[in-house]
Amino acid sequence: MSLDPANPYVAPEAQLVAPRQTLRRVPSEWFYAFALAEAAYLTGFGVTLAIDPFWQWPFYAQYAIGFLFWAMPWFAWVGWERELWQRLPRRDRVMDFRLMTPNTIALRCLIPLYNLYWSFIVNRAACQRIDQLRARRRLPRTAPRILAILCPLIEVIRHILPFFMRLSRASWFILATVLPLLWIAYMFRAERALAEAHSAKKPRRVS
Repeated sequence: MSLDPANPYVAPEAQLVAPRQTLRRVPSEWFYAFALAEAAYLTGFGVTLAIDPFWQWPFYAQYAIGFLFWAMPWFAWVGWERELWQRLPRRDRVMDFRLMTPNTIALRCLIPLYNLYWSFIVNRAACQRIDQLRARRRLPRTAPRILAILCPLIEVIRHILPFFMRLSRASWFILATVLPLLWIAYMFRAERALAEAHSAKKPRRVS
């Protein structure tokens, strides 16, 4: 077997080993799944308005239909969150002084009611870990920390507010359109910040 003429000092076996790919496609498949699920949610919302333009359905029917379409993007977000934490180095998967696996993080996102609280914790922790990784690579801290808190906050308002007051169609439309856009912006910026950190070279230690 002949050596590479560009670098004759590298052993032939080393030339056969492909470099490990650390940078995955951005946006990811789960990002597109979330966007499609949100589009389905808005479509279902529009269909319900077309069937009942005066919003005269009983409250339980409105909430059941809303939950049905809300569950699709939520499950897509759980898959996205699991993949995001899987891309982080193992040393950065620490929450509450414990090493958390991506599966454990995803399972907590599926617990009813608790997942609304957990979304604050996991989003904030993900941005912190991404910024820590970027700092080690000498990159600016660009994780979307504000969106990480704003998205679950509006999510909680959207699901709790109907229990206390009857929302108008305009209010529902604003919540149903603005919130998905905020989530999409947060997910895209978080993925891009992490991908840039993975693609950056590690700084050399000065002896």
